[in-house]
Amino acid sequence: MDSPHRPSSAESVSLKEEKEKPWKYIGYKVFSRWVASDPSFFVLRRFGTLNARVALSLQDEIAQLEEKLDYMDKKYSDREIPDAHNGTFRDEPFTGDDDRQALVRDVLPGKLAKYNSFLNGYSQLVSRGSCKPDDVASVRRWLRIIRPTAIDIRESEYIDHDDDLVSIHPKTRSPGRNFLENVAFGGRLNPWGIPWLKEWFSRQAPKDIISLKNEETVWPNDQRMEKVSSVLISVVGIAMLIGPIWGLAYIRRMEYRLAVISGFIVVFFVVLAITRSRLYEALAATAAYSAVLVVFLQAGVGRST
Repeated sequence: MDSPHRPSSAESVSLKEEKEKPWKYIGYKVFSRWVASDPSFFVLRRFGTLNARVALSLQDEIAQLEEKLDYMDKKYSDREIPDAHNGTFRDEPFTGDDDRQALVRDVLPGKLAKYNSFLNGYSQLVSRGSCKPDDVASVRRWLRIIRPTAIDIRESEYIDHDDDLVSIHPKTRSPGRNFLENVAFGGRLNPWGIPWLKEWFSRQAPKDIISLKNEETVWPNDQRMEKVSSVLISVVGIAMLIGPIWGLAYIRRMEYRLAVISGFIVVFFVVLAITRSRLYEALAATAAYSAVLVVFLQAGVGRST
């Protein structure tokens, strides 16, 4: 990777000084820019437990007001007290602590608005879904390996709450894109990736990123990866349709024909099961694909006969 850009205020600072005192010369100034450089790095906590506790507290506060209003309604409907008109907002006969309209018009609207706003905000946060393990690993690596003392250890512990992390701006990745990332940048089967593919699928660091040399941060070239992914999926799809046709054209024995069709059906289902999130959709598509292959088989049998 090319030498990163550095601010004019830090031009006199040597790389050795930056390494010795990263908390002074790197700190949140660099970390914030690094986090903002790619949506994958913008990972924060959702504070699920705290949000639940606050929501329960707000709920209980409103519940107490609800109980108070119910008590008033029952009290004013009691035959033992003077008759009160319980069907009017305009002529409320009670004032002070027993003023129902003050409770309904002045107190409850503010409490309910705060409660509803809090729940809507948290529901939007939760709907973003959990983070990809690879994204969390990238941030953790920056904090613990690349810049182990640039950020205070107590303040960097947020990245260890894996189940409580949320991506602020999650990337939409196609199944083919995920496959290419695992191959090029490394995955479970190949942790180190393929160097020349990694370089080809990477883009240069943003110009406003300040860092040391050899930071080894990878910024994926999203457009290139999506284009290559679309081409690969198209080629595989066409091959799954054309392959059985040519295979059946040169095979005469029925058991061999069935073996070819079964093999293509298994491969088709495995590919869909890996690339699609819903299993029943993969099964439905495989059933339709199987019907097409059966038509090919019957046509071949007819010609042979």
